[in-house]
Amino acid sequence: MADPGWSRSCLVALLVSAAAAAGAFETPKSVQVTLLEPTYDQVVISLTPALVELDDPDSRCAWIDVLVDGALADSFAVHQPASGRYESEIDVVASGERHLIAVQAYGEDGELLARDETRTAPLPPGGLTAFVTLVPLYATVTRNGEPVTGLTASDFTVREEGRPQPIAHFESSVRSTSIVVMLDHSFSVQGEPLRHCQQAAVSLIEALREDERAAFLSFSNRVSGVPSFTTDRAILIDAIRSAGSGGGTALNDAIYTGLELLDSQSARKALILFSDGLDAHSVLSADYVRWRVQASDALIYLVLFGREPARPYSNNWRDGEANLRQLSELEALIQESGGRLFRIGAMDQLEPVFQAILTELRSQYYLAYYDQDAQRDGSWRRLQIEAAPGGVSVRTRAGFWDR
Repeated sequence: MADPGWSRSCLVALLVSAAAAAGAFETPKSVQVTLLEPTYDQVVISLTPALVELDDPDSRCAWIDVLVDGALADSFAVHQPASGRYESEIDVVASGERHLIAVQAYGEDGELLARDETRTAPLPPGGLTAFVTLVPLYATVTRNGEPVTGLTASDFTVREEGRPQPIAHFESSVRSTSIVVMLDHSFSVQGEPLRHCQQAAVSLIEALREDERAAFLSFSNRVSGVPSFTTDRAILIDAIRSAGSGGGTALNDAIYTGLELLDSQSARKALILFSDGLDAHSVLSADYVRWRVQASDALIYLVLFGREPARPYSNNWRDGEANLRQLSELEALIQESGGRLFRIGAMDQLEPVFQAILTELRSQYYLAYYDQDAQRDGSWRRLQIEAAPGGVSVRTRAGFWDR
Protein backbone atom coordinates (compact mmCIF):
# COMPACT_ATOMS: atom_id res chain seq x y z
CA MET A 1 0.00 0.00 0.00
CA ALA A 2 1.43 3.37 -1.00
CA ASP A 3 2.19 5.91 1.72
CA PRO A 4 -0.75 8.36 1.48
CA GLY A 5 0.88 11.20 3.36
CA TRP A 6 4.54 11.69 2.60
CA SER A 7 4.34 15.45 3.02
CA ARG A 8 2.54 15.09 6.35
CA SER A 9 5.10 12.63 7.70
CA CYS A 10 7.78 15.12 6.75
CA LEU A 11 6.01 17.74 8.86
CA VAL A 12 6.00 15.40 11.86
CA ALA A 13 9.69 14.70 11.30
CA LEU A 14 10.29 18.45 11.32
CA LEU A 15 8.52 18.71 14.69
CA VAL A 16 10.88 16.14 16.17
CA SER A 17 14.02 17.49 14.54
CA ALA A 18 13.19 21.03 15.61
CA ALA A 19 12.81 19.88 19.20
CA ALA A 20 16.11 18.05 19.00
CA ALA A 21 17.86 21.11 17.55
CA ALA A 22 16.48 23.21 20.36
CA GLY A 23 18.02 20.88 22.92
CA ALA A 24 14.72 19.35 24.02
CA PHE A 25 16.08 15.81 23.63
CA GLU A 26 18.65 14.81 26.24
CA THR A 27 20.95 11.97 25.19
CA PRO A 28 21.28 9.26 27.82
CA LYS A 29 24.78 8.95 29.25
CA SER A 30 24.53 5.23 29.94
CA VAL A 31 25.55 2.68 27.29
CA GLN A 32 22.71 1.08 25.32
CA VAL A 33 23.07 -1.74 22.81
CA THR A 34 20.19 -2.84 20.57
CA LEU A 35 19.95 -5.90 18.33
CA LEU A 36 18.09 -4.61 15.26
CA GLU A 37 18.45 -7.80 13.18
CA PRO A 38 17.49 -10.57 13.34
CA THR A 39 14.12 -9.43 14.66
CA TYR A 40 11.92 -11.25 17.14
CA ASP A 41 10.48 -14.46 15.63
CA GLN A 42 12.40 -14.07 12.37
CA VAL A 43 13.27 -17.37 10.71
CA VAL A 44 17.07 -17.54 10.41
CA ILE A 45 18.99 -20.04 8.33
CA SER A 46 22.72 -20.78 8.38
CA LEU A 47 24.82 -17.60 7.92
CA THR A 48 22.66 -14.71 9.10
CA PRO A 49 23.42 -10.96 9.23
CA ALA A 50 23.34 -9.40 12.69
CA LEU A 51 22.78 -5.64 12.85
CA VAL A 52 23.69 -3.96 16.14
CA GLU A 53 23.12 -0.36 17.22
CA LEU A 54 25.30 1.12 19.97
CA ASP A 55 24.43 4.29 21.88
CA ASP A 56 27.60 5.17 23.78
CA PRO A 57 27.99 8.96 24.10
CA ASP A 58 31.10 8.70 26.27
CA SER A 59 32.78 6.00 24.12
CA ARG A 60 33.14 3.59 27.03
CA CYS A 61 32.54 0.45 24.95
CA ALA A 62 35.58 -1.43 23.60
CA TRP A 63 34.03 -4.49 21.98
CA ILE A 64 30.73 -6.30 21.37
CA ASP A 65 30.05 -10.03 21.57
CA VAL A 66 27.26 -11.76 19.64
CA LEU A 67 26.00 -15.00 21.21
CA VAL A 68 23.77 -17.76 19.88
CA ASP A 69 22.15 -19.86 22.62
CA GLY A 70 24.81 -18.67 25.05
CA ALA A 71 27.78 -19.59 22.83
CA LEU A 72 30.05 -16.93 21.32
CA ALA A 73 29.26 -16.54 17.61
CA ASP A 74 31.21 -13.36 16.84
CA SER A 75 33.18 -10.64 18.59
CA PHE A 76 34.30 -7.31 17.18
CA ALA A 77 35.96 -4.10 18.35
CA VAL A 78 34.07 -0.82 18.09
CA HIS A 79 35.37 2.33 16.44
CA GLN A 80 35.76 5.71 18.13
CA PRO A 81 33.50 7.49 18.71
CA ALA A 82 31.74 4.27 19.57
CA SER A 83 28.09 5.15 18.87
CA GLY A 84 26.70 3.85 15.59
CA ARG A 85 25.60 0.71 13.79
CA TYR A 86 27.70 -2.41 13.36
CA GLU A 87 27.18 -5.40 11.08
CA SER A 88 28.18 -8.95 11.90
CA GLU A 89 27.48 -12.39 10.51
CA ILE A 90 26.56 -15.37 12.65
CA ASP A 91 26.00 -19.03 11.90
CA VAL A 92 22.63 -20.28 13.17
CA VAL A 93 21.71 -23.94 12.78
CA ALA A 94 18.34 -24.29 11.03
CA SER A 95 16.06 -26.39 13.22
CA GLY A 96 12.58 -26.78 14.59
CA GLU A 97 13.66 -24.98 17.77
CA ARG A 98 13.91 -21.29 18.63
CA HIS A 99 17.33 -19.73 19.15
CA LEU A 100 18.31 -17.03 21.63
CA ILE A 101 20.45 -14.34 19.94
CA ALA A 102 22.12 -11.87 22.29
CA VAL A 103 24.54 -8.94 22.01
CA GLN A 104 26.72 -7.75 24.89
CA ALA A 105 28.78 -4.55 25.05
CA TYR A 106 31.98 -4.53 27.15
CA GLY A 107 34.33 -1.83 28.42
CA GLU A 108 38.14 -1.94 28.22
CA ASP A 109 38.29 -3.59 31.64
CA GLY A 110 35.86 -6.35 30.62
CA GLU A 111 32.89 -4.80 32.43
CA LEU A 112 29.54 -5.75 30.91
CA LEU A 113 27.98 -2.40 30.00
CA ALA A 114 24.78 -3.40 28.20
CA ARG A 115 22.93 -6.37 26.74
CA ASP A 116 20.03 -7.01 24.37
CA GLU A 117 18.50 -10.21 23.06
CA THR A 118 15.84 -11.67 20.81
CA ARG A 119 14.47 -15.10 19.90
CA THR A 120 14.24 -16.51 16.41
CA ALA A 121 11.35 -18.56 15.06
CA PRO A 122 11.60 -22.29 14.34
CA LEU A 123 11.54 -23.46 10.75
CA PRO A 124 7.99 -23.81 9.42
CA PRO A 125 6.51 -27.28 8.91
CA GLY A 126 8.04 -28.77 5.78
CA GLY A 127 11.33 -26.93 6.18
CA LEU A 128 12.67 -24.51 3.61
CA THR A 129 10.28 -25.63 0.89
CA ALA A 130 7.41 -24.27 2.96
CA PHE A 131 9.07 -20.99 3.86
CA VAL A 132 6.27 -18.47 4.49
CA THR A 133 5.57 -15.39 6.59
CA LEU A 134 5.23 -15.80 10.34
CA VAL A 135 2.36 -13.70 11.70
CA PRO A 136 2.84 -12.74 15.39
CA LEU A 137 -0.13 -11.88 17.61
CA TYR A 138 -0.52 -10.69 21.20
CA ALA A 139 -3.80 -11.69 22.82
CA THR A 140 -5.40 -10.14 25.89
CA VAL A 141 -7.91 -12.52 27.49
CA THR A 142 -10.23 -11.16 30.17
CA ARG A 143 -13.29 -12.20 32.13
CA ASN A 144 -15.32 -9.41 33.74
CA GLY A 145 -12.44 -7.05 32.98
CA GLU A 146 -9.81 -9.16 34.79
CA PRO A 147 -6.94 -10.99 32.99
CA VAL A 148 -7.40 -14.73 32.47
CA THR A 149 -4.13 -16.65 32.85
CA GLY A 150 -3.14 -20.31 32.70
CA LEU A 151 -4.44 -21.03 29.18
CA THR A 152 -2.59 -23.26 26.71
CA ALA A 153 -2.28 -23.22 22.92
CA SER A 154 -5.11 -25.75 22.62
CA ASP A 155 -7.47 -23.20 24.20
CA PHE A 156 -7.06 -20.80 21.27
CA THR A 157 -8.29 -20.66 17.69
CA VAL A 158 -6.67 -18.16 15.31
CA ARG A 159 -8.54 -17.18 12.15
CA GLU A 160 -7.33 -15.24 9.13
CA GLU A 161 -10.20 -14.09 6.90
CA GLY A 162 -12.36 -16.59 8.80
CA ARG A 163 -10.07 -19.56 8.10
CA PRO A 164 -8.52 -21.39 11.09
CA GLN A 165 -4.71 -21.25 11.21
CA PRO A 166 -2.44 -23.81 12.92
CA ILE A 167 -0.63 -22.17 15.83
CA ALA A 168 3.10 -22.59 15.23
CA HIS A 169 4.32 -20.92 18.41
CA PHE A 170 2.77 -20.09 21.76
CA GLU A 171 3.92 -18.41 24.97
CA SER A 172 1.71 -18.01 28.02
CA SER A 173 3.55 -14.83 29.06
CA VAL A 174 5.53 -12.23 27.18
CA ARG A 175 8.72 -10.70 28.46
CA SER A 176 11.12 -8.40 26.55
CA THR A 177 8.94 -5.34 25.91
CA SER A 178 9.74 -1.92 24.46
CA ILE A 179 7.44 0.82 25.79
CA VAL A 180 7.07 4.44 24.72
CA VAL A 181 5.45 6.58 27.42
CA MET A 182 3.98 9.83 26.07
CA LEU A 183 2.41 12.52 28.25
CA ASP A 184 0.33 15.48 27.10
CA HIS A 185 2.02 18.56 28.54
CA SER A 186 -0.06 21.15 26.72
CA PHE A 187 -0.98 24.45 28.38
CA SER A 188 -4.08 22.95 30.05
CA VAL A 189 -1.91 20.49 31.99
CA GLN A 190 -0.23 22.70 34.56
CA GLY A 191 -0.12 22.97 38.30
CA GLU A 192 -1.71 20.07 40.18
CA PRO A 193 -2.70 18.07 37.04
CA LEU A 194 0.92 18.22 35.87
CA ARG A 195 2.18 16.93 39.22
CA HIS A 196 -0.32 14.04 39.18
CA CYS A 197 0.68 13.24 35.61
CA GLN A 198 4.39 13.21 36.42
CA GLN A 199 3.96 11.09 39.56
CA ALA A 200 1.89 8.51 37.67
CA ALA A 201 4.53 8.30 34.95
CA VAL A 202 7.35 8.01 37.51
CA SER A 203 5.50 5.16 39.26
CA LEU A 204 5.09 3.40 35.92
CA ILE A 205 8.81 3.69 35.15
CA GLU A 206 9.77 2.50 38.63
CA ALA A 207 7.55 -0.59 38.17
CA LEU A 208 9.26 -1.71 34.95
CA ARG A 209 11.18 -4.98 34.99
CA GLU A 210 14.75 -5.40 33.76
CA ASP A 211 13.53 -6.79 30.42
CA GLU A 212 11.23 -3.83 29.81
CA ARG A 213 12.89 -0.93 27.99
CA ALA A 214 11.28 2.45 27.78
CA ALA A 215 11.51 5.80 26.07
CA PHE A 216 9.75 8.93 27.30
CA LEU A 217 8.29 11.78 25.26
CA SER A 218 6.17 14.71 26.34
CA PHE A 219 4.05 16.38 23.69
CA SER A 220 1.84 19.35 22.97
CA ASN A 221 2.27 20.78 19.49
CA ARG A 222 5.95 19.82 19.77
CA VAL A 223 7.80 16.80 21.15
CA SER A 224 10.55 16.56 23.78
CA GLY A 225 12.01 13.98 26.13
CA VAL A 226 14.25 10.89 25.86
CA PRO A 227 13.77 9.50 22.32
CA SER A 228 15.97 6.42 22.76
CA PHE A 229 15.14 3.23 24.62
CA THR A 230 16.89 2.66 27.90
CA THR A 231 16.72 0.55 31.02
CA ASP A 232 18.20 3.43 33.03
CA ARG A 233 15.21 4.47 35.14
CA ALA A 234 16.95 7.59 36.49
CA ILE A 235 17.29 9.11 33.00
CA LEU A 236 13.61 8.60 32.28
CA ILE A 237 12.46 9.87 35.67
CA ASP A 238 14.61 13.02 35.37
CA ALA A 239 13.07 13.75 31.97
CA ILE A 240 9.54 13.24 33.32
CA ARG A 241 10.08 15.52 36.31
CA SER A 242 11.72 18.27 34.26
CA ALA A 243 8.96 18.45 31.62
CA GLY A 244 7.00 21.68 31.66
CA SER A 245 3.66 22.63 30.12
CA GLY A 246 2.70 24.81 27.17
CA GLY A 247 1.23 24.77 23.68
CA GLY A 248 -1.80 22.91 22.35
CA THR A 249 -2.67 19.23 22.05
CA ALA A 250 -1.54 17.36 18.89
CA LEU A 251 -2.51 13.78 19.75
CA ASN A 252 -2.53 12.30 16.25
CA ASP A 253 0.97 13.62 15.59
CA ALA A 254 2.10 12.20 18.96
CA ILE A 255 0.80 8.70 18.16
CA TYR A 256 2.51 8.75 14.77
CA THR A 257 5.80 9.85 16.37
CA GLY A 258 5.58 7.15 19.05
CA LEU A 259 4.99 4.43 16.46
CA GLU A 260 7.93 5.66 14.39
CA LEU A 261 10.14 5.40 17.48
CA LEU A 262 8.91 1.85 18.19
CA ASP A 263 9.75 0.70 14.65
CA SER A 264 13.40 0.20 15.62
CA GLN A 265 12.51 -2.36 18.30
CA SER A 266 12.36 -6.13 17.80
CA ALA A 267 10.61 -6.91 21.10
CA ARG A 268 6.87 -6.64 21.79
CA LYS A 269 5.94 -2.96 21.37
CA ALA A 270 3.55 -0.83 23.43
CA LEU A 271 2.66 2.86 23.21
CA ILE A 272 1.15 4.35 26.39
CA LEU A 273 -0.26 7.88 26.14
CA PHE A 274 -2.05 10.33 28.42
CA SER A 275 -3.97 13.36 27.17
CA ASP A 276 -6.45 15.75 28.74
CA GLY A 277 -7.89 17.43 25.65
CA LEU A 278 -9.40 17.24 22.22
CA ASP A 279 -6.86 17.15 19.41
CA ALA A 280 -7.05 20.52 17.65
CA HIS A 281 -3.41 21.00 16.60
CA SER A 282 -2.34 17.83 14.75
CA VAL A 283 -1.10 18.09 11.21
CA LEU A 284 -2.02 14.45 10.65
CA SER A 285 -5.60 13.18 10.40
CA ALA A 286 -6.92 10.11 12.22
CA ASP A 287 -7.29 8.37 8.83
CA TYR A 288 -3.59 8.78 8.13
CA VAL A 289 -2.65 7.63 11.63
CA ARG A 290 -4.89 4.57 11.16
CA TRP A 291 -2.81 3.59 8.15
CA ARG A 292 0.30 3.90 10.36
CA VAL A 293 -1.30 1.82 13.13
CA GLN A 294 -2.28 -0.92 10.68
CA ALA A 295 1.29 -1.06 9.38
CA SER A 296 2.61 -1.56 12.93
CA ASP A 297 2.28 -4.41 15.43
CA ALA A 298 2.43 -2.04 18.42
CA LEU A 299 -0.31 -2.01 21.05
CA ILE A 300 -1.69 1.46 21.81
CA TYR A 301 -3.07 2.45 25.21
CA LEU A 302 -4.59 5.90 25.56
CA VAL A 303 -5.78 7.45 28.82
CA LEU A 304 -8.10 10.45 28.36
CA PHE A 305 -8.92 12.84 31.18
CA GLY A 306 -12.05 15.02 31.32
CA ARG A 307 -15.04 15.51 29.08
CA GLU A 308 -15.32 16.54 25.47
CA PRO A 309 -15.47 20.34 25.15
CA ALA A 310 -18.86 22.01 24.83
CA ARG A 311 -17.78 23.67 21.62
CA PRO A 312 -15.40 22.24 19.00
CA TYR A 313 -12.06 23.82 18.21
CA SER A 314 -10.94 24.49 14.67
CA ASN A 315 -7.42 24.72 13.27
CA ASN A 316 -5.63 25.24 9.98
CA TRP A 317 -6.32 21.68 8.83
CA ARG A 318 -9.87 20.89 10.06
CA ASP A 319 -13.00 22.68 11.18
CA GLY A 320 -14.46 22.16 14.65
CA GLU A 321 -16.84 19.33 13.73
CA ALA A 322 -14.06 17.45 11.96
CA ASN A 323 -11.88 17.74 15.06
CA LEU A 324 -14.68 16.24 17.16
CA ARG A 325 -14.97 13.31 14.75
CA GLN A 326 -11.26 12.69 15.22
CA LEU A 327 -11.90 11.41 18.74
CA SER A 328 -14.26 8.58 17.70
CA GLU A 329 -11.93 7.68 14.83
CA LEU A 330 -9.03 7.64 17.28
CA GLU A 331 -10.90 5.24 19.57
CA ALA A 332 -11.49 2.88 16.62
CA LEU A 333 -7.83 2.78 15.60
CA ILE A 334 -6.74 2.09 19.20
CA GLN A 335 -9.06 -0.94 19.20
CA GLU A 336 -7.59 -2.01 15.86
CA SER A 337 -4.14 -2.11 17.46
CA GLY A 338 -5.31 -4.54 20.13
CA GLY A 339 -4.84 -1.89 22.81
CA ARG A 340 -7.38 -0.03 24.91
CA LEU A 341 -8.86 3.39 25.62
CA PHE A 342 -9.33 4.49 29.25
CA ARG A 343 -11.37 7.50 30.38
CA ILE A 344 -10.75 8.99 33.81
CA GLY A 345 -12.63 11.72 35.65
CA ALA A 346 -9.92 12.62 38.17
CA MET A 347 -6.15 12.87 37.86
CA ASP A 348 -5.57 10.65 40.90
CA GLN A 349 -7.00 7.79 38.80
CA LEU A 350 -4.11 7.98 36.33
CA GLU A 351 -1.53 6.08 38.38
CA PRO A 352 -3.71 2.97 38.96
CA VAL A 353 -4.67 2.97 35.27
CA PHE A 354 -0.98 3.01 34.26
CA GLN A 355 -0.35 0.09 36.63
CA ALA A 356 -3.36 -1.77 35.16
CA ILE A 357 -1.85 -1.38 31.69
CA LEU A 358 1.42 -2.94 32.89
CA THR A 359 -0.53 -5.81 34.46
CA GLU A 360 -2.36 -6.39 31.18
CA LEU A 361 0.84 -6.39 29.13
CA ARG A 362 2.40 -8.95 31.47
CA SER A 363 -0.61 -11.27 31.28
CA GLN A 364 -0.89 -11.33 27.49
CA TYR A 365 -0.43 -14.45 25.40
CA TYR A 366 1.85 -14.66 22.40
CA LEU A 367 0.67 -16.69 19.41
CA ALA A 368 2.15 -16.97 15.92
CA TYR A 369 1.21 -18.85 12.77
CA TYR A 370 2.71 -19.31 9.31
CA ASP A 371 0.68 -17.59 6.62
CA GLN A 372 0.30 -20.40 4.09
CA ASP A 373 -1.69 -18.18 1.73
CA ALA A 374 0.58 -15.14 1.51
CA GLN A 375 0.00 -13.38 -1.82
CA ARG A 376 2.13 -10.25 -1.26
CA ASP A 377 -0.60 -8.28 -3.02
CA GLY A 378 -1.05 -5.51 -0.43
CA SER A 379 -4.48 -6.78 0.62
CA TRP A 380 -5.80 -6.36 4.15
CA ARG A 381 -6.08 -9.63 6.09
CA ARG A 382 -8.61 -9.68 8.94
CA LEU A 383 -7.58 -11.52 12.11
CA GLN A 384 -9.59 -13.01 14.94
CA ILE A 385 -8.65 -15.01 18.03
CA GLU A 386 -11.09 -17.10 20.03
CA ALA A 387 -10.48 -18.70 23.43
CA ALA A 388 -12.20 -21.89 24.58
CA PRO A 389 -13.22 -20.97 28.15
CA GLY A 390 -16.75 -19.59 28.28
CA GLY A 391 -17.44 -16.02 29.27
CA VAL A 392 -14.09 -14.59 28.18
CA SER A 393 -13.29 -11.82 25.72
CA VAL A 394 -10.16 -11.74 23.56
CA ARG A 395 -8.46 -8.66 22.09
CA THR A 396 -5.77 -8.64 19.43
CA ARG A 397 -4.87 -6.48 16.44
CA ALA A 398 -7.54 -6.29 13.74
CA GLY A 399 -5.35 -7.54 10.90
CA PHE A 400 -2.29 -6.90 8.75
CA TRP A 401 -1.30 -5.88 5.23
CA ASP A 402 -0.17 -8.82 3.12
CA ARG A 403 3.06 -7.51 1.57
